[in-house]
Amino acid sequence: MARKDDAQRAAQALSATSYFADLDDGALQALARAARRLDFGRDGTVFVEGEPCTGLYLIDDGWLKAVKMSIQGREQVLRFVGPGEVVNEVGVFADMIYCDRGFARKPKQFLFVESCELERLHAAWSARAANRSISMSRPRSLY
Repeated sequence: MARKDDAQRAAQALSATSYFADLDDGALQALARAARRLDFGRDGTVFVEGEPCTGLYLIDDGWLKAVKMSIQGREQVLRFVGPGEVVNEVGVFADMIYCDRGFARKPKQFLFVESCELERLHAAWSARAANRSISMSRPRSLY
């Protein structure tokens, strides 16, 4: 992130999630500097089914709607993800493709950390942070 206050806001948002709450200050600051703030308009496409998972999304402000489209074009809502929640916590470490589509529900902001940055930072983190990443990769209910 370019500005110091942006990095501080990102660090606050990241530390508020259960995945990153146990990181030491140095690791948290490094993660915050690697994060990019993405702005999406209402119904803006965040990710598309079938594309490679390129990173981790943290909903900072607004909502994301994850949907699956049928062959007939009918939309099935899988889940809504709100402020403080993380999207793609499994796919980012498992080198997967997106199995659904994500749309921004409001014109708000998300934080995004690329997979390669997470991997680079992960190598430098303490064993405590590594254990947190392992817990992130455990399957979770979509509902």
